[in-house]
Amino acid sequence: MKSLTLLVGFASLALVGCGDSTATVGATRFEQQPVTVSGTTYQVYMLVRSTDLAYSNPLNDPLATRAVYARVGSSATVHCGPSINGCEAAIRGFNNNTVRNEEEM
Repeated sequence: MKSLTLLVGFASLALVGCGDSTATVGATRFEQQPVTVSGTTYQVYMLVRSTDLAYSNPLNDPLATRAVYARVGSSATVHCGPSINGCEAAIRGFNNNTVRNEEEM
């Protein structure tokens, strides 16, 4: 019974924001051109989150939040910033142990 009460409580909290007219749309992943640093090629992708439901493609929303990531290992990803331009520095920083990867945060 306690588990059911907790489940109902969490579900109620999750629904609190649903009445807002500007619901947040989940981030959409867009593959980017790979980046080569020191002879190694890295996969790069961009996550775009739009809060304006009028845009069917979040890339068309000028106010959308953008974040670019590079895969630097089988289970490691580094944040490059809002564009692909920051990927080389982020990868070099990771390779020199000056940047924490996603799992260490």
